Order: sequence, then structure tokens, then C-alpha cells
Amino acid sequence: MLRRLSSFSIPALLAAAVLLDFTVVYGFNLDVYAPVYKYGQENTYFGFTVAEHFKVDQPVVLVGAPRAESGQVGTVQAGALFACPINTRYTGNGSEWCEQIRSEYEDISSYSKSPDMTLTGREAHYLGKNGELLGASLASQ
Repeated sequence: MLRRLSSFSIPALLAAAVLLDFTVVYGFNLDVYAPVYKYGQENTYFGFTVAEHFKVDQPVVLVGAPRAESGQVGTVQAGALFACPINTRYTGNGSEWCEQIRSEYEDISSYSKSPDMTLTGREAHYLGKNGELLGASLASQ
């Protein structure tokens, strides 16, 4: 009798577990009717990381592109960071699409100079900032 009861209860328990496992889950902060798309240049990994952010009082999406050109003279694919307004423009050039953020230097004129290849009197890596992967990791404060 005990053997027969245990053989019956195992399939019943498995069936109950499977039925309970198929629960319905609803997303609460997802707009499926009007999604916002942003596309960047090919092979830059645009969208590798994203974060919500406020630029002054405007909400923006920060987007990392680790293989993009940073804009600094003498670097190759150092990576870039973009601030994209939350709108329906998904490609283009201009502030309505996305604006590249110059986050590595306090003064924008530093981007027109080649990177400093010495760090505190020691020789820096021979590749300098090439392939730095700026934008591979992203957080907003």
C-alpha cells in the first residue's frame, strides 16, 4: 500500500509543480505600443550599456559605444558615451538624436591634443587609449 501511494504521489506532485510554475508575469514599466529606438554607427557596439539619467531637468538615456571613435586626436576606437533624449528619432545627426558626451577631460580643448603617453613619470602602455572601451560599463548618479 505504501509503495502504491508513493508511486501515485510523485507524478501528482510533479504535475502540480509544473502547473504552479506557469504563472503569468506582467511588465510594469514597458511601453510596447510606442517603443523608443536609438541606432548608432555599425561596429561601435552602440547600446552595449544603457542607463537612465537626468541632464539638468531633462530625462535622457545614456548609451555606451565601447568601440566608437572618442573624437580625441591620435586615438583609435577608444569608445564613446552618448546622451540620447527620449523621443522617437532613432537616427540622425544632432541634438534631437544623441549628443556625444565628452567625459574624459574637464576642458574640451584637450580632445584636440594627442593623449599624454606618460603617467607620473612612467611610460604608459604603448597603445595609449586605443581600444580603451569607454562606455563598456555605465552608471548614473
